[in-house]
Amino acid sequence: MLADNDTSVWTHCNYFQYLTTEKYFKLDGCLGAQVGSHTVYKGLFKEGAKLLENAYNDNDRSAYIYALNYARTNSPKNNGISEKLFPDFWQFILPDSWFTLGF
Repeated sequence: MLADNDTSVWTHCNYFQYLTTEKYFKLDGCLGAQVGSHTVYKGLFKEGAKLLENAYNDNDRSAYIYALNYARTNSPKNNGISEKLFPDFWQFILPDSWFTLGF
């Protein structure tokens, strides 16, 4: 699996999807396992997920960046990744072709 990035990501995503649909380990449990004692992040990640879904539905690049930065920017660390300071990063993460080709 380590030699195949697609299989690795697919397996990882499906594993977390499985965990969040199980009777005893739903989304809160999954987020709790991820953030540990930093519980403030649970709400931030949930809100970021809602924002990300809206950005996807609207095909809005700025909204994607806002959503992906939401937890970082609104956390106690306030360490969001600025689009103005790191345009190459955001171009790599969200290339123009994502929006023009209709992914």
